[in-house]
Amino acid sequence: MKSGRKSIIFRAAAFLLCLVLLQPFGVRAAITEDQGIVSDPVSGVYRGLMLGDTIRQNLNFADLGGHWAKEAVSRLGALGIVQGYSEGGRYYYRPNQLVSKEEALALLLRTIGKEADAKKAAEGIEAGETVQSNLTFWSKGYLTVARRLGAITEAQLNDALAEDQSALLPMENFRRLDMATREEVAAWLVKLASAAGSTEMVPQYENQAIFRYSDWQNIKAEYLPYVEMVTRAGIMKGSGNAFAPKRGITRAEMAQAIRNMGQTLYRLRNITMKDGYVGHIADDTTLNNQTSKKERNYLVRNQTGQVDKLIYAEEISSDNQKTILSAPVLRYGTLSTMLALKEGDKVEYLVDDKGGLLYVSAKEPDQPYSFSGSLQPFDLDKGQIILKDGENSYHFTMTPSLYRRNPDQVALKIQYNDRFVPLASLPYSHRVTVTVKDKLVTEIYYQGDIIRTNEVSGIIKDIQLDFKYIVIETWDSKLLTKKYNASELTIEKRPYYENNVNSGYFDELFRHYRFDPYDGKITDLEVGDIVHALLSEEDEEYITRISASTNYVADFGRIVDVRDGGDAGSQITIRRPDESLNTYTVAPLVGVFYGEERSSLARLQAGQTVKLLINQAVISPGTLKETVKEIAVDKLGNQVANIYKGNIGLLNQAQKQLTLNHSYQLQYNRWDNYQASRVFQQNEQTKYYYNGQRVTADYVRKFLYSKDMTGYAVTTQFYSGEILDTLSFRDSRETMLARDRIETVRDNSRLTLEDRTAPIQTDDGTIILKDNHVVSFGSLLPPDYARVILNGENQAALIEVTAEPGNGSLQIFRGRIAKINEMQGFKLQSNAALKGMNWVYSPIKREFEMDHNTRIYSGEGFINQSKFLSYGEVTHTDKVYNIISDGAKANYVLEQPYLQEGVKGTIYAIDGDGIKIKDVFVYQRAQKKWVPLSLSNSYAVLTVHASALFFRENKATEKDSLKVGEVLRAMTTKDLIKSVKDSSDRTAEGYLFFVEQ
Repeated sequence: MKSGRKSIIFRAAAFLLCLVLLQPFGVRAAITEDQGIVSDPVSGVYRGLMLGDTIRQNLNFADLGGHWAKEAVSRLGALGIVQGYSEGGRYYYRPNQLVSKEEALALLLRTIGKEADAKKAAEGIEAGETVQSNLTFWSKGYLTVARRLGAITEAQLNDALAEDQSALLPMENFRRLDMATREEVAAWLVKLASAAGSTEMVPQYENQAIFRYSDWQNIKAEYLPYVEMVTRAGIMKGSGNAFAPKRGITRAEMAQAIRNMGQTLYRLRNITMKDGYVGHIADDTTLNNQTSKKERNYLVRNQTGQVDKLIYAEEISSDNQKTILSAPVLRYGTLSTMLALKEGDKVEYLVDDKGGLLYVSAKEPDQPYSFSGSLQPFDLDKGQIILKDGENSYHFTMTPSLYRRNPDQVALKIQYNDRFVPLASLPYSHRVTVTVKDKLVTEIYYQGDIIRTNEVSGIIKDIQLDFKYIVIETWDSKLLTKKYNASELTIEKRPYYENNVNSGYFDELFRHYRFDPYDGKITDLEVGDIVHALLSEEDEEYITRISASTNYVADFGRIVDVRDGGDAGSQITIRRPDESLNTYTVAPLVGVFYGEERSSLARLQAGQTVKLLINQAVISPGTLKETVKEIAVDKLGNQVANIYKGNIGLLNQAQKQLTLNHSYQLQYNRWDNYQASRVFQQNEQTKYYYNGQRVTADYVRKFLYSKDMTGYAVTTQFYSGEILDTLSFRDSRETMLARDRIETVRDNSRLTLEDRTAPIQTDDGTIILKDNHVVSFGSLLPPDYARVILNGENQAALIEVTAEPGNGSLQIFRGRIAKINEMQGFKLQSNAALKGMNWVYSPIKREFEMDHNTRIYSGEGFINQSKFLSYGEVTHTDKVYNIISDGAKANYVLEQPYLQEGVKGTIYAIDGDGIKIKDVFVYQRAQKKWVPLSLSNSYAVLTVHASALFFRENKATEKDSLKVGEVLRAMTTKDLIKSVKDSSDRTAEGYLFFVEQ
């Protein structure tokens, strides 16, 4: 009886405690922009930590207040990297205190997660004999690990561990209590991050970014590659145009520098940074005999559109002990608990790989905004809606509640009613409005009528004028055949010269367009046109109305040959600047222009530089149908002369002259050739931009005269000298990136580089040069090798596509033979170019020439060119070959397997068994990196296939030229790591060999 009564009393007490201690979690603001967040599945669950609230209390530093480094200090404090000082019951950070060498190394070792190693190392070091040395005994473990990881030398470690630091000479010895200099911190940061496995933080031996500093020559030579690295990455930025390498670094600056490591920091510590907004908050209470628990669940719509749940919990045990699971939250500059978060807050949060929530930074929410544009095909695999406004395309990620899969549907608001519409029935090319909340689309509103089921959209795949039907491939990949009555069919087709896609670029290349009415005829339609068709209400097998637009690209090069084909049109072959050959069929009535003068095909001659406007229709993957619409002959070739930067000086419109003051010319790897002033000629085609916006010459003259305004100028060659083509002004800080391959291009304005994680943004004012011409963004293609100059954070001011160093003109392609021109050449259906260890696919039909030196390997051996045929008992069409070419000339045509595996190492012997290498690395395709074959006795034997080729400095060589001690890379078909693991087999047959050093 007493036991039962006790239980009742405890439950009542627990309930009352919950009401008193757990109920008042605070008032929540309401948000209505994302109604689907409650019903969407939860992607990740992250709980606060048991020590989270204690960490928060320890981070309430009395001397930070509104300090500029408060966010960095709070973030790093939550990760256990920085700590404060306890004085009189309060905590202080001392942000302006200079950091000593031992403190700097300790902070950086904590940054890369080596604190436990440092503490373990300290256990093996005897205590000091003096009071002072014992006071700083804590650092000796850190110093030992710093030496082990290569941050400091053995001599420096011995100095640092010396008992009497005052006996050491400050200019000659490493005294651990002396202040750390900025150049030392830069070097230690890069060395330790690299030692911990970072592939981004590596010394940069090609100096570019440091030239922005007026005192770069004061940086010690051994530290230059490290200062270059931290400057490029934006980790350490200097002040007042100076880096101050010999100056000390404060605790605030140190925290900010580590904070600026960004994703590198998080990867080294197995932490994930996520962001989004708090869309819903709900409380959950649990009562039982032993505990009373209440949770506050925060549903966050993250940057990918998924939903994460962040959990704050309070638990009261039977003995009234309270446990809190929380994380430090910096909200609007105030450090608090998770209870401070409100619905609508824009949050950035750090989580570990065990589901723990480490830190939350909350900012004022972005105001939802509306955006309207022409609806393009959805990418539901990525959850994206694509809208086009003018010549620009915009990709938005949708919240998952807006679309369904299997069957594919998208939710639209149509006349104020929500409705899921099948993918094939969506109003493509019509105008829609989306509501965007924190970069995510939460609502799609169609501004037209209710979608009718008798509408189809897609791409024309076939037109049969004789039988009066059209084949359309819809956006869900279905082929529809629809008939038409010519007398009842209405066609509206936007002429190619009014097409929004790249219209600015085409208007500059082809300036002879006239506005024609949109009304057209069935003969105006072409395979590849994008169409929206209205079906007859009486019979949906018939089309009554078609709205069409085209897909155009530009090509340019020097004419190699023009062949008259009579009524069938002419064949024109051009040699592009990359030495590839393209052949086009040109209809007899295609417009040909010499400057402002209209001419005919008869005036086209070999050697002329031409620009072609081409309708490019994708018939099937890798198959294009191309139709030339217009040819413009460029008498001067429109070649880029030079690139400059400087400040605007005199702008004389009367004399059509512009002066750049304090100007530099862009050389191979730096701005050089300084002149106090340069005078340029202008013409009516000269374009001016300011931070990406097109402006007039008057605007330049009135508003852009400033020493803080950098103008980037590109000139083209003219009879009388250089003509100013484009002058683009920017007012942010410049960064010249190392040359790198373009990895991706997307959104008509963004690109990524292979060795840089952050995407680079372009705008209308970005100067883009390729093949010595000014081109549009659409001309950039992976894996172009480019130099990028940024002005502002990840904003490209100039992109120059250049040849890869050491590549010469020798290239390696792989493709399927489409056509063989006996003893003269052949054409590939599509091709892939070898870049490093990766094959980069292109749908272009590349053509190659052959001469008597071209060697062909097929089947069991090398064959005579007379047997390389597209007919007979043994045909070579439809076979896949590796082609080694010098420009358009094929030197070798080799029937080899698809080579995706790689092995490299140092040659230590060459004998009858093969090429023996040591210190072997194996290429891992999934990670795109080289890894050691083994940690001990790392050797392998490379055998040579009968078709194998050897290359040295981008030239073919012989196996006999190999020398012991050279590093050799082989492309093979065997994963050597798997082979050693499965059968201890260390041999691999090589097909393509490259001497690397």
